[in-house]
Amino acid sequence: VRHVLRHARVRPSLFLCSASSFPSSRDPLADAVALSLARSFAAPEVLKGARYSGKEQDIWALGVLGYVLICGECPFWSPDEAMQGLGPDTRALAALRAKERLDDNVGPGGDEAAPRMSDAVDLVRRCLEIDAAERPSADAVCDHAFFVGREDGWSGSRGWERRAEEGL
Repeated sequence: VRHVLRHARVRPSLFLCSASSFPSSRDPLADAVALSLARSFAAPEVLKGARYSGKEQDIWALGVLGYVLICGECPFWSPDEAMQGLGPDTRALAALRAKERLDDNVGPGGDEAAPRMSDAVDLVRRCLEIDAAERPSADAVCDHAFFVGREDGWSGSRGWERRAEEGL
């Protein structure tokens, strides 16, 4: 059996590639699949033609990856959906909310310190903010409640700033 995609080659530098500049593996189908995967991780500002600047777009890609791990599929099925983001009436947000409700199934005696699905969903939502300035930094991501627990971590829109203002 011949494998069409040898490896995804998804990395930030590919987000800027056009079909004509994409590094060819001498397999047009594999190249097309890899380019499609790269576009799935591209931030809205890059899709609109802004220059790739790195950090904010990497956080967006982290959010896409987190969404895939939670929901089992890409959050955005087209560039138009990616530019809309997790708007209130989007399929992507509805899927995340459905996963968030899994916390409702945690019974008594559950480990309160354990990460919760709602924490994972919150982190993904913060990483997938349309406005790049609203996304957390990599350091802030590491301090999110999903990773360090609810007592020590932040959650919610710009929660990392509230934690800093509180001196925590």
